[in-house]
Amino acid sequence: MKKLSAAALAAVAVCAVGTASAQEHWKEGPVWNCSYYQVLPGKWDEYMLYLRRNTLPLQMAQKKAGLVMEYRLFTKEQQDANDWNIAACTLHPSYGKAMDFDAAEDAKADEIAAAHWKTQDRDAQTRAAAARFELRKFIGSSMMRQVDLKPMP
Repeated sequence: MKKLSAAALAAVAVCAVGTASAQEHWKEGPVWNCSYYQVLPGKWDEYMLYLRRNTLPLQMAQKKAGLVMEYRLFTKEQQDANDWNIAACTLHPSYGKAMDFDAAEDAKADEIAAAHWKTQDRDAQTRAAAARFELRKFIGSSMMRQVDLKPMP
């Protein structure tokens, strides 16, 4: 048991040193939550129109309501047939805000969605938004913290 406790303590110490040394190099910033998609062949313009008509108004309203700090799209050239070519990212002040459920914020997001889709019925909203599935393929998602390097003394 003592060996296990010593090993656990050593592991915690190593992690703490790694975190502490990182803090001398940068200041932690907000958190990006990104989803990566592959737009299907021949569907790029149609997908861009979908995003402009639906995703952009929703994201702008969520930003105005304080639910997200920022929203960005990133595009890149695909490296192979399984690679993504568009990333949809939202910026949150912290991992907690990005990951934790908040009933009040969820209610605000529901109001925004209902206003955009012109219905309170979630099933109807889901059906209205389903067109995007015919235009893209989900590749994956990630969360990453933005860091700002500290200048040298």
